[in-house]
Amino acid sequence: MSENDRRDMLMKEYGEVASSFRLLTDIRFKLLAVLPLAAAATAIVLDNARTAEAGLIFSLFGLVVTLGLVTYNSRNDQLYDTLIGRAASIERQLGDFDGAFSNRPRAWRILGSGKLRWRVDHRMGVATVYTASIGLWLFGVFNASAHIGYAVTGTAAVPSWIELVALCLAIILVSVGAAMLRSRKESLRVRLRNAASNAVHAVNKLPVTDLAERGPIRVLAELGGISETTALARVQHLSQLPHDEVVLLAGEHTGLRGAANLVSYVVDLPPEWVYDCATGRRQPSLSASNDAPSVQ
Repeated sequence: MSENDRRDMLMKEYGEVASSFRLLTDIRFKLLAVLPLAAAATAIVLDNARTAEAGLIFSLFGLVVTLGLVTYNSRNDQLYDTLIGRAASIERQLGDFDGAFSNRPRAWRILGSGKLRWRVDHRMGVATVYTASIGLWLFGVFNASAHIGYAVTGTAAVPSWIELVALCLAIILVSVGAAMLRSRKESLRVRLRNAASNAVHAVNKLPVTDLAERGPIRVLAELGGISETTALARVQHLSQLPHDEVVLLAGEHTGLRGAANLVSYVVDLPPEWVYDCATGRRQPSLSASNDAPSVQ
């Protein structure tokens, strides 16, 4: 491929990446616009529900739908980050080192101090809206359940403080759940970065034809979130292809960049992220092994 052809290809891809970036941003804010309306509808419906059972069913439905939206938004965040990284890489390859993506400012504003800190960025705002929505649905679930419980026991009057208890339970559950998810996310990030680094360095030492016999099948399976059987099948398929076909699929298998492309092809992860993990750009970890830098 000539330099001009490659430049044209990168320019076309840049346009598609920018278009996809705008689409994901648009979807994010449309979802955020729906949630406040749903919250207002919730308050009205729960207040006018004829029975506690109806309120419980409606609250459970709203909770499940909101959790689905949170999951969808989390996946969008992954794609969003990948698009930004790819657009920045294209800008650098085209020589535009002061491009909008390659010089995208980080969220640097932080309100408060110590443990009472509020980071001013998109994800903090999005997380706040989703957390409040989940808390509202949980309040409806706990409050309706309490009313049903009192009705079952034959108690005529429901204590006025029961709503306060339901609110406290919702706040506690949301807070604990959010803390556990953050801890789990960070732990997974460390493990994946370590796995990416180790996989690249192991693959870099082996010819493609030997990957199936001596390849890092376990670490590839962990990195790709697939079974070792699936990882082995993919590596075996790749090792049996002619060299020209391997080059077309994953590029030349030379150096860490080529090894990162190969690992990326096997586990379906962005090659630049895999390469960054292997080269230590993403913060080397203190738990690094002797033969490969680890990252966190």
